[in-house]
Amino acid sequence: MASSGTALRQGSGVSYAWVILTVSFFTVFTIVSLRVGFGIYFQPIEAELGWTRTTLSLAVAINMLVYGFAQPVAGYFADRLGPKWVILASIALVGIGMLMLSATTQVWQLLLAYGVVVGAGVGGGAFVTQAALISRWFVRQRALALGIGLSGASAGQLFILPATMYLILTSGWRTAALALGLAICLLIIPLNLLLVRNEPRRTAEGEGLAGEQGDVSVGQAVRTQPFWMLTGSFTVCGVSITMLAVHLPGHVADLGFPPELAAYTLSAIGAGSIVGSVVVGVLSSRVPSRLLLGGVYALRGVAILLLLYVREPWQLWLFAVIAGFAWLATVTLTSTLTASVFGRAAMATIFGLISFGHQVGDAVGVLLGGVLHDLTGSYQIPFSIIIALLVVASAMAAMLDERATRTLRPWAR
Repeated sequence: MASSGTALRQGSGVSYAWVILTVSFFTVFTIVSLRVGFGIYFQPIEAELGWTRTTLSLAVAINMLVYGFAQPVAGYFADRLGPKWVILASIALVGIGMLMLSATTQVWQLLLAYGVVVGAGVGGGAFVTQAALISRWFVRQRALALGIGLSGASAGQLFILPATMYLILTSGWRTAALALGLAICLLIIPLNLLLVRNEPRRTAEGEGLAGEQGDVSVGQAVRTQPFWMLTGSFTVCGVSITMLAVHLPGHVADLGFPPELAAYTLSAIGAGSIVGSVVVGVLSSRVPSRLLLGGVYALRGVAILLLLYVREPWQLWLFAVIAGFAWLATVTLTSTLTASVFGRAAMATIFGLISFGHQVGDAVGVLLGGVLHDLTGSYQIPFSIIIALLVVASAMAAMLDERATRTLRPWAR
């Protein structure tokens, strides 16, 4: 693979780092949609097996918890064994989990297949390990590369979910799950096995590996201000994203709009998030990442403020454009700052711990929105609370001291 990577660079002027980025994009493209889009399986499974929405929701809840716990664990092993092997094992779990799901006939099988196996696989193979892998290959264009690679998650929502729905409608949910499982096992696993390397074997193969500060350990990182600033702001990200994703259809219904408008709005947000991730990556070469991250959180707060005053469909579309731009860009910028502040040696573990805060925020956001809506009959109060939290997150990100770890002793590897 070293010769092929060098040949690619010399023959076309393209660094092998961009091959790594392409594989990361399609890996995230394929597996993340399985976490965010399981709701499309609800009705056909319910119709065939007679299971309640509570049972199906329990599988999603277990998936979210396992996903959250898997991220720091996968990060730990990625730092020690290299991201490639953790990603490969995780992708294999996702493929096996979907094959198991296609043959499910008992509730415990559903909880094991989707809740545990797919949850662990996506947690280990998606954002944390992919960000660590990309960060090993990119420095000068790291934020742009992370924006492109991780935007595969939104692209997957736009393409994988409609394709899955088509298979469900034409061939049944079992065929859809089987097809996705086979695609992962026969396409995504070989792609990663054959093309991915943990890091450049020579500097010329990477996009540029000079100019980074010393690496620090996890123990050193958690005693610094940037770690808690990033964790706190990313937790707010989870609260706001999940509250919107889960409760936006209910809010749209409360406004008297047809239910399909909510689905179109979420799709528009997904499309906008691809643009936002790439744009912030480009801007990061001119604007400090901490200021960009603070601006993204502020922009999301503006979008939700607009949502509180939506009365016409065009206003909902305006909200979708602004919210979409700020949707996934937080992941790009938070992972970029994690690598630049703490170095690459323990980056996956540190980002996994930061991402666990996001998962805690996910759970809080879902519950907060539901409880306060039941108490008040609207989403005005929960949406107002997350606007206030986003103001705090914006300030935390903007004030982050990227130099705080430079006086720490580098981690001996």
